[in-house]
Amino acid sequence: NGNSRPASGAEHHLSHFWEMARINEDIPALHGEQVGIAALLLLDYYKKAAERFASPFMYDPDTLFSREKLEPVYRELTDDILLENMPKGISSCSLADISADAPVQKADAIREVIASLPSHETLFTEMKLCGCKTTLAEIDLPQTGEFLTQSLRFAPYARNRLTFLKYLE
Repeated sequence: NGNSRPASGAEHHLSHFWEMARINEDIPALHGEQVGIAALLLLDYYKKAAERFASPFMYDPDTLFSREKLEPVYRELTDDILLENMPKGISSCSLADISADAPVQKADAIREVIASLPSHETLFTEMKLCGCKTTLAEIDLPQTGEFLTQSLRFAPYARNRLTFLKYLE
């Protein structure tokens, strides 16, 4: 249908975030290598987050899109990030149409989908068999808890797409 939304998941947002974080630097990894590493990281994150679907969804755009929160990370790109996520105002954000009771109604289905994902070990083994990179260090990115936390928290802003990662933020 002329857009990339079906393939534009959180793994791609992490990759784009890492590219933005290293703007004007030589990035030694291909986008697909970054996406594969992101998939490994997100498997664990999603499985840990599966229990967060016991309470109603609270969408607070003033907090979610606070300039004070985004500017230290996105710096000179902050205005572009805000425009990307709210091109026609707050109601145009990808999260705006989620009903408050949706997580409670869909909690079991969401947990079932997450449980059906392969384990980290299975995906890691398959990627290694294919010769894929599997760690942030292999693509010259910090492998610290702080960098990973920042990546998971701020990558969803890279595009105005509804992903599980954006929902969790």
